[in-house]
Amino acid sequence: ACAAVFFGSMFGHAVIAVKKQKAMVWGYAADAVLATVLYLTLIPIYGATGAAWVTVFAEVFIACATYYMIWKTTRFVPSLRTAFRAAVAAFLMAAFVAVLPEMHVLLKVLFGAAGFAALAILMRAVTPQTLRELMPKKA
Repeated sequence: ACAAVFFGSMFGHAVIAVKKQKAMVWGYAADAVLATVLYLTLIPIYGATGAAWVTVFAEVFIACATYYMIWKTTRFVPSLRTAFRAAVAAFLMAAFVAVLPEMHVLLKVLFGAAGFAALAILMRAVTPQTLRELMPKKA
């Protein structure tokens, strides 16, 4: 459910950015109705496990619905190549931090962040152009 919440939230913000939040009301309403019916049906039978799986379903549903609205509006398709490169950089950073000697956690976080940033740039998960676009414009 956490991954679905992440993507649902990200695409939900994108829906606002492309000014389609009114058109998206149907998706949120459908999600609420489906989840409520499923909670009322499955919790008495399966208890907490049923509730957990309904939550997963509801989050995946809204992530898919918000992505569909973004795709329909912009034809945006996420780059799996970039995601793969970022995942490899994250894995390598985690391995690097795991072999560091015992030190204060803030130092490990600092080394991890610096290592990830360097790896993401070296692996071209982040380009210099992207970094320039993220920097504030000079007045």
